[in-house]
Amino acid sequence: MLVVGHPDFLFLKVGGLTVIERQLWTVAQAGFHKVWIGMPRPEESRLSRCRLPPGLGIFWSGSQEGGGDVCEPPYIGVSADHFLRAADLASLALHPPAALAAYESASDGAVVVQVIPFRSDKAAAYEKHRLPEGAAVSLSLPFEKTGVLDWLCRQGPRENDGYMARHFDRKLSLAITRRLLETPITPNAVTLLSSAVGLAGASFFFHPSRLSGLAGALLIWAHSVIDGCDGEMARIALKTSEFGRRLDFCTDNLVHAAMFGALALGFARQDQSAVPLFLGAMSLAGVAGSAFLSYKKRWDREDAGASLEAPTWKARLEGFGAWLEERDFIYVMVLLAAFGRLYEFLWAGAIGSLLFFGMMLYLKNRPAGESRGVSLPAGEA
Repeated sequence: MLVVGHPDFLFLKVGGLTVIERQLWTVAQAGFHKVWIGMPRPEESRLSRCRLPPGLGIFWSGSQEGGGDVCEPPYIGVSADHFLRAADLASLALHPPAALAAYESASDGAVVVQVIPFRSDKAAAYEKHRLPEGAAVSLSLPFEKTGVLDWLCRQGPRENDGYMARHFDRKLSLAITRRLLETPITPNAVTLLSSAVGLAGASFFFHPSRLSGLAGALLIWAHSVIDGCDGEMARIALKTSEFGRRLDFCTDNLVHAAMFGALALGFARQDQSAVPLFLGAMSLAGVAGSAFLSYKKRWDREDAGASLEAPTWKARLEGFGAWLEERDFIYVMVLLAAFGRLYEFLWAGAIGSLLFFGMMLYLKNRPAGESRGVSLPAGEA
């Protein structure tokens, strides 16, 4: 049940969605199939403009359709005057307390969630709990000046970002994302834009002079920053999609392949030698092989279920592989380009990409019996 204190908030926009849209998508992402909203059904003209989660049963107080007046226990009551992370709401639903319970915001002490497992009179005592720090934010106007948008933007970065991405790239990409959220631009459009910037940067490597090489490296770095915006927009505006994830994966690898291919052709033309072409072929083989294995690992795992393993040296090796997949290497390329040493980067790319492919191949072929964890449904790992 959404407990509505300020009905006028529901159709105001923040972070690319109206409040009611974000509340309902949060409920759906937390795994709920029905929601009762504590206010009369608004005019159809207002509802028709909302992007509502498919398959979610929505009932309004004062409506006779589907028993809209009454929400029978057990249920979870959520304050519509707060935003709550879907993961925290899902955790309460999966592991509800046996008694009446109220969960307060860590920031202002307001009750954000109530767990109602059974009917009770108004005098019944509630167990009081505190939500994790940052799990909820109170809605007050103006949204942009009261920390609501800042709280939403903290949901944008990924947990496994590389060091430079986390401490530098994200500051730039989030600043761009904040301005894109209220525009008609979609995350997939940003993905295509970032790939166009990356391919433009790769084209500068056909003429690997110091100035041209540095311009190309900076454009590929810009591609990396802009590429962070699509995922941020999708996570903040709750527009993640399977197509978007696959598009982002494919365009990233296309840019990497174009980068090494252009470097190889540029140096081969400059040096009149076959060595750069050989290095380029090694790089492309490593990129293509690693991309294929990464694609299969990522989506086969989602299709067939994920496994949580005990922390062994092979699990640590997988973690090292995940670190290598991050884009921090682009800073090395920019530094080498500034000193006119992109030929060394091509050598490093040829050797490193093949070693990375070999490591992924080894991890792919390890015996299944070494997994000692529990099996989780796809998407819950």
